[in-house]
Amino acid sequence: MPHKNGVPIHWKTTKTMPEILKLMVCKVYNNEAREVFRLHGWKDVELHLFPQVCQQPHLRDQFIKFFKDYHQNPRDNMVVMAGCFPELEMHSAAFEHNCLRCFDQCFNMVTSGSMIDWLMQQNSYILTPGWLEEWRRHLEQWGLDQSTAHDFFHEGIRQLALLDTGLNPSSLTQMEEFGNYLDLPTQILPVGLDYFDLFLSREVSEWKLKQARKQVEAAQAATNRENADSAMAFDLITRLTHSLSEDETIEEIVSFFTMMFSPGTLVYARAVNGEWRVRSSLNTGGGETEDLLAWARQQTGNYAWSPAEKGFFLRLIHQDETVGALFLSDFKLSQYKHQYFSLSIYMAQVCSMAIYNARINQKLLETEKLTIEQKDKLSALLTRVQANAADLEEALNDQKAFSYSISHDLRGPLRVIGSYSTVLQLEYADTLPPEAKQLLERIHTNIARMNRLIDDLLTLSKIGYKTLDKESIDLNKIMAIVLDDFQDEILQRKIEVITHDIPPCRGDPSLLRQILENLISNAIKFTRKRKKALIEIGYQSLDHIVPPLENMPPYELKGVYFVKDNGAGFDMVYQEKLFGIFQRLHNRDDYEGNGVGLAIVQRAVVRHGGMVWARGQLGQGATFYISLP
Repeated sequence: MPHKNGVPIHWKTTKTMPEILKLMVCKVYNNEAREVFRLHGWKDVELHLFPQVCQQPHLRDQFIKFFKDYHQNPRDNMVVMAGCFPELEMHSAAFEHNCLRCFDQCFNMVTSGSMIDWLMQQNSYILTPGWLEEWRRHLEQWGLDQSTAHDFFHEGIRQLALLDTGLNPSSLTQMEEFGNYLDLPTQILPVGLDYFDLFLSREVSEWKLKQARKQVEAAQAATNRENADSAMAFDLITRLTHSLSEDETIEEIVSFFTMMFSPGTLVYARAVNGEWRVRSSLNTGGGETEDLLAWARQQTGNYAWSPAEKGFFLRLIHQDETVGALFLSDFKLSQYKHQYFSLSIYMAQVCSMAIYNARINQKLLETEKLTIEQKDKLSALLTRVQANAADLEEALNDQKAFSYSISHDLRGPLRVIGSYSTVLQLEYADTLPPEAKQLLERIHTNIARMNRLIDDLLTLSKIGYKTLDKESIDLNKIMAIVLDDFQDEILQRKIEVITHDIPPCRGDPSLLRQILENLISNAIKFTRKRKKALIEIGYQSLDHIVPPLENMPPYELKGVYFVKDNGAGFDMVYQEKLFGIFQRLHNRDDYEGNGVGLAIVQRAVVRHGGMVWARGQLGQGATFYISLP
């Protein structure tokens, strides 16, 4: 028995009864294999897992010796599916009861080779959900910390690619964490479970066909009767064990029954998803086709004699799925019809498995074709993404240049104008007429307003290219800090501020503070004409939003944050303009501002993947809602 550090390794290979297939799969595909077994409910197949040898090379030689020793047991059947043992493939033909399915990469069990090749051409590091679950442990086994892992993966690798089988809901989060850890882009390929399911199902079907062949061989040796008929049946089973299309398989079955029994009438009907269609017939015309279809639809049994026992019906069924039905009658040698009936009942099992296997092969071919088409689409999409990324980078550079221009080229003249106007006020105060002094005051006021506009435009511009530093945020603390900044005006005007405990969220601290600061500032400004101003900040569950939200966001929404006031409000007819840049719904003489604050709020919320909207009534106040993923 193999050992690891002096401790025996148990490969989970306890003695079983004969005619049991043991499928051995790497434990990295544990979830996928167990789901396939659950779906099919195989009674004569056992699932066994072997350690992830590619992560533990010191176990490779022990496993190879174990496999070579194990195949000598004549009562067990075993199939090992792996990409870790290319050196065993040359010996697999000699393993009478066991076989090894070797792949260039174990990824070939969940998607096509063409997709794997394409990903490798893209310099992708390919991952499976099973490996991704324990990525931190794998890096630790390799002796890599974050710095050395970053250097290792950045040598020749452009992205991380996950072949997502859809069984682990945490895979997307784990992929994001791994990508952030290595500072590499990620790509999720939803390959599903079908390809893996078809691989396992094909192995099981081929094994069952081989078992049927062995049973025929045993029956032939035991009875030594009707050598020509037995040879024909054996020959049919041999041909059916090859990969044939469903049409080719049906032709072989019809040919076998025709030559074996010489029936005067033969009808074969194909069943797919409960729909029946006659596929082949011989010398019909007396209602035999209708009789077969009527019997097949009754679901009363798997075989039956026709009236007067001139012929019999056979249902071809495998794993509780009916794949077809046969009717044979008017045998040339009618004295052997009972022997034909008995042999046909047994052969029906073989034929059912052959047709089922043919359908699996067809699905594999269709999946391969679909994968190639998806690969082409992904390649075209990647080209477009790369082009868009270049355009986006150019746009961001333009935006940064624009921000620099605003910050330096526009502020310069303003500083000069402000300086000269200040000199005029200080040096010539005694000689200036009152009208000139008023004009200078208006110049200073407009310079200050222009500076605030420049600051807001810079803030709005920077949000577009700022890297988000997301973390878990206590919004109650940020709310308290923002309210403290406005404390003087709140106390002076005796504004009633109602705050509720609000749940935390994930986001960028500086942007979330900007959002709350702008919304609270808006509420304070637009309640200025109220004798008793009221501002409320809190969180509402989805059921309490009035009116209900019409367009739900593309993520699970439990509730929303809100800032509510009893101020000037707005006409809902103009709600589409509310978050537009330089859009004002009130006169500047009544309420100062430059129409940029709410545009900043919207852009910051959208950068988080969230939504912002408002409800209001002119003269009755407004409520602003924010949802975050």
